[in-house]
Amino acid sequence: PHSDEAEIKSLLQNESIRKIALANPKLAPYGKAAQQVLATLGLTDSLSDKLVMGENIAQTFQFAYSRNAQVGFVALSQVLALDQQGLQLGSYWQIPSTYYGAIEQEMIVITQSPATDELMTFLASAQAKQIISQAGYLLPQSDQHGS
Repeated sequence: PHSDEAEIKSLLQNESIRKIALANPKLAPYGKAAQQVLATLGLTDSLSDKLVMGENIAQTFQFAYSRNAQVGFVALSQVLALDQQGLQLGSYWQIPSTYYGAIEQEMIVITQSPATDELMTFLASAQAKQIISQAGYLLPQSDQHGS
């Protein structure tokens, strides 16, 4: 993984990078985050001609994975899933969370049943938290369960 901001800015601005994939920020939280990262790096205007938008993060990942885009703003979970399968996408930079607003994921239970109770119990377990963390997601600061 890359970690140096100057190296990343240089890579994104390199002439060999013709397309940079990101999810549509109007439709996808990851796209909005990618836009915020470009703004934080001061590259929004200079890279606008290179940007290609996927309808969602899965399509954006496909652009990068198929090499139709040389760079892609994708979910860390997608990159880690490839690693776990013994495949590689190329090098990656884990973007500091201070570069973009939080992407919060939520779940609600509409109809309570024994199955939903089991799911909620499992999601609060140490095993589920380990799976979530290994997939590249941050765990919530505190578990909040509404009724």
